[in-house]
Amino acid sequence: MMVPPILLCLAALTLYAIIANVWFSLNAMDLTQPWKTGFVGADNYVDAVTRHAFFKSSGIMLAFAGISPVIRLVLGTIVALALWQTIRGHHLFTTILVLPFGLTPVALALAWRLLLNPADGGLNQMLGLIALPKEPFEAAAMEGADCRQRIRYIALPMLKPLILVVILFRLIDLFRAFDTIWVITGGGPGNATETFNMLLYRIAFQNLNFGQSSALAILMPVLIIFCTQSFLKRLIRTMR
Repeated sequence: MMVPPILLCLAALTLYAIIANVWFSLNAMDLTQPWKTGFVGADNYVDAVTRHAFFKSSGIMLAFAGISPVIRLVLGTIVALALWQTIRGHHLFTTILVLPFGLTPVALALAWRLLLNPADGGLNQMLGLIALPKEPFEAAAMEGADCRQRIRYIALPMLKPLILVVILFRLIDLFRAFDTIWVITGGGPGNATETFNMLLYRIAFQNLNFGQSSALAILMPVLIIFCTQSFLKRLIRTMR
């Protein structure tokens, strides 16, 4: 009996935010020009796309979202393989994973938060390898397959659905990236590292144009859906 009121409140707040954002995007709401008010239709969308480095910021975001998952996936897989197979240097990798225990509680919590991230945490990738059945690897070893062949022809195909899920979730997460880039570069020099989120922030809170920023906020999930559609289709085919 206590859950429905909470759900209703959350639904109301969510719907209000969506409806208000759509309404703002269709009206002139530039606080630097308060005399311009009223319904403008699709003008905010046209202005946001054509006047505010829309394509450049989108390209930077796509490049960031395309490169980062590959690097993280490769490094996470290397760590997972180092702990799964007895290869040269596996003790070093194990030591590196233990090092966070010597950090302060806050830094330790952040390290474990990264390791246990359900989308792409290194520890979860290692557990994905451990969870694989042993029989195919034992059979391949009896047939003379070396470690590299067992990884390439058995482990990676079996991990393919998990890898696709990790990439998909990581892509969605990277599309929303803001704080890390803001702290490191602030979008500079100039707007060389200004992603879509940072463009939206600049238009809303620096240029005070909430109409165009609302239009960008609506265009963003459309862009995310368009970019992740191919991954979703491939994931569905793989699961089948």
